[in-house]
Amino acid sequence: MAFYPVGAEEFAALMTPLGPFLPDRPEFPMAVAVSGGADSLCLAWLLRRWRRHIHAFIVDHGLRQESSEEARNVARQLDALDIPNDVLSLSGLRRDAALQTGARMARYDILKENCRQRGILDLLVAHHADDQSETIAIRANARSGPLGLAGMALCREGSDIRILRPLLSLSPLRLRATLRAAGLDWVEDPSNRNAKFERVRVRQNLTDVARRELAENAAKHGRLRNLNVKRNAEILSDVVCHPLGFVRLPLQLIEPPALAELWRMISGAPYLPDMKVMEALVYQPKRHSFAGAMLYPAGRLGEGWLLSREPAAVQRAIPAMSGALWDKRWNLRSGERSLSGCEIGALGAAAARYRRLSKLPALILQALPTLCRSDEILAIPSLGFFSQPQFAQVRFEMAPPNMATDGSIWQF
Repeated sequence: MAFYPVGAEEFAALMTPLGPFLPDRPEFPMAVAVSGGADSLCLAWLLRRWRRHIHAFIVDHGLRQESSEEARNVARQLDALDIPNDVLSLSGLRRDAALQTGARMARYDILKENCRQRGILDLLVAHHADDQSETIAIRANARSGPLGLAGMALCREGSDIRILRPLLSLSPLRLRATLRAAGLDWVEDPSNRNAKFERVRVRQNLTDVARRELAENAAKHGRLRNLNVKRNAEILSDVVCHPLGFVRLPLQLIEPPALAELWRMISGAPYLPDMKVMEALVYQPKRHSFAGAMLYPAGRLGEGWLLSREPAAVQRAIPAMSGALWDKRWNLRSGERSLSGCEIGALGAAAARYRRLSKLPALILQALPTLCRSDEILAIPSLGFFSQPQFAQVRFEMAPPNMATDGSIWQF
């Protein structure tokens, strides 16, 4: 069977539902993740013909001796295509059965951080139809619920970055046909054939018939998830998210899908929590810690419930520098002030000493970000505490990786 290349008009039609987009000007570039493989190289080539101002990021995972040279070769290939690019290096990845999962999460982290640094809103990745069917098969094996079985989103909105997957409906064979027609070569990652990884085993066992069935089911669940996005927006329009990183909920909890979105936002987790747990809590609300967040009575704040970060689950202290992201949810802004030798960490047990500054429950205070040096707390901006005037410019901005309501789109 012959596979025809993807043309400029077809690619434009794939991009249109994912918009609107910022003007095609130097100050508003789009980013594309490029590995050098056929899929991502094809995406970069198509994107460059659709839009003038783009920027490519090449992630060197450092897992093979030749990976650095391969990344430089990809950079040279992109240079020849007039696509500005940067090589981003990762280190410290676990070399075990969870390697691909860990590498994927680390790759997204470094890609999104570099997009933030450049002020880029849209990051394109090259997942295609086979990737989608494999993802759904893996989730089905893990007994994922209907939302998970919608697969990867065409457009996934975070607090400041959108992940776009315009190629989800295309066969990888068409992407290779596009590169051949353009006279472009690509590299093959040997890990894509290593059967120790679950995705590779699933890929090798899926028949064409099974892939078609998975695609049909994904479309059904995608329609459901798109409806949930609209429904959640209606439900959550009256819910107030406090700038200190918690949510006040009514005595009668909101619907499970909307509660799940809030739970993920407050915890900073990459995935939605188990929907069965959400349904049980809505049916019979109770104090409950789960997946990095916790639900408990509002107490002296009045009727209803509070949903906040679980103090025991917060990230350990990290070096403090302006723009640093702590606990996946808090951005540090320090103005021009040097923070050499300082760290960002949770207020923790020291919350008891600062209760006079707030009437909020101790559980909320314990998870608040602080600026510290050794055991000395230098600033708790959320509570208006600064040990010295020189730290008065320090601020922490709530920036969770996923918002409770957004414009995400699934295939339908």
